[in-house]
Amino acid sequence: MLHEILMALLGHAGSIIINTGISFELSETANFLSRAERDFINKIVSLGWEYKKLVDFIKEATSHLITDQIIEADEVMNECGVYIRALCYGIGEHLKIYREHILAIEHEYLLERALTIPHIIHRLGIFFQTMPALSSCVLTIEENELKGGQLLDLLFQCQQSGNPAIRKMFTRLIFHCLRVMYEQINAWAIYGIIIDETEEFFVQRVYSGEKEKEIAAHPLPSEKGSSLNISTLSIGSSTTVKQHQITALDIEVEEWNTAYKLRLPMLATHYVSTELAEKILFIGKVVRVLQSKKASPESDLQLLTVHEMHVFSQAFQKLQQFPEYNPVLFAVSNNIFFICF
Repeated sequence: MLHEILMALLGHAGSIIINTGISFELSETANFLSRAERDFINKIVSLGWEYKKLVDFIKEATSHLITDQIIEADEVMNECGVYIRALCYGIGEHLKIYREHILAIEHEYLLERALTIPHIIHRLGIFFQTMPALSSCVLTIEENELKGGQLLDLLFQCQQSGNPAIRKMFTRLIFHCLRVMYEQINAWAIYGIIIDETEEFFVQRVYSGEKEKEIAAHPLPSEKGSSLNISTLSIGSSTTVKQHQITALDIEVEEWNTAYKLRLPMLATHYVSTELAEKILFIGKVVRVLQSKKASPESDLQLLTVHEMHVFSQAFQKLQQFPEYNPVLFAVSNNIFFICF
């Protein structure tokens, strides 16, 4: 009987502990137990059902990492973003601790051969608090297809619990998801690059760059030509040069005004205010403009030095190591970078 209970706790039903489709329960064939004993066992194995649901969630979200399912990777990537995968990593940590408790209970039983049902409930007491809360959170994510900042905001709401065990668990999950956001902010603010294959970052590109391709196909006449060549250009050629210059200017203006904007539904409002998000957006656009100017041979503009970029990257890396979100350090890091520009 105990072996069946332990297997059920690890998500596997059997002949005595059966899968009803909505939970694990003791089979009616086990009529040698009292009603109180049956209630105790059903309470224990219901924990195994929560464990099974969480394991299934992780498998579905990370199935593209399995080599024999590599063909379906693109489809999975569209459905599952990097924040979900970070969440799965954190859930996996919690489930690992849970499995270690199950193994310890089994080891204790093999040594003493005297293990009662109430004792098992006592040993797993913390998981009767955390697993249902975690399972409910995952269900909300699946039903509402949450990702990015939406996912972070939900985790924040789940973290606001008077139960220390639940609060600690969700703090750890938030830690993993915030590291993703820090990496995205770092890439945008330092290098002007958006790392966002699944459209979860709160900064998005909305300009496809057709005009850039047009300019590349019809480059401007060289300004380093001789004065004779410039003076002998026909009126039509001069008009062409002006048109090209206007088009290039239009590209710069459009790059600044409309190429990038905030994706507000993906903004984790409990961690990044709209004001701070606007600053981060501004910083990234400045970096991109300076990069384009510096790429011009005639430009004498200077971007941040390698050392300066390294310092700011180190600041974000330190933020990633904090076990809990630190709003003061996060705001200060971004504001210092903003002031530098």
